[in-house]
Amino acid sequence: MSKKIKAKKLNNLQLIGTFFVGSGQAIIGDPAHLDNWNPGTIDDDLDDHEKHAGEYGYMGAVNSTLTTGFNTLGDHDATVFATGNGDGLYPVYAQIEEYDEWGPRIWAVVIDMSREGRYVFDKNQDIYESCEE
Repeated sequence: MSKKIKAKKLNNLQLIGTFFVGSGQAIIGDPAHLDNWNPGTIDDDLDDHEKHAGEYGYMGAVNSTLTTGFNTLGDHDATVFATGNGDGLYPVYAQIEEYDEWGPRIWAVVIDMSREGRYVFDKNQDIYESCEE
């Protein structure tokens, strides 16, 4: 008999970092697999993305985000998805919970890709500003 995991409500999210998007897509994966990543080259024709479906690399990511908007790459090496509002600086939040004898652990991660959450680079002021409407 398998044990059911009870879903927790997300509350008390803490800002744990940000990341910049310049290609309209983001990826989540274990950094231990980066040796297998195919970065592609400057000569790659983005129109050829269909030849790279499912590939764990930049062109595989392009294929996924242009066709379905998201997908798993490689042999479950990573998940890629189109960002909610294109390029910008996105905040990453986590719910941190006490977990038995291990102490505090990240229970959930939330990336705010809304227009209100995103920051864009203001070249005139050399700072990031919120994109609030």
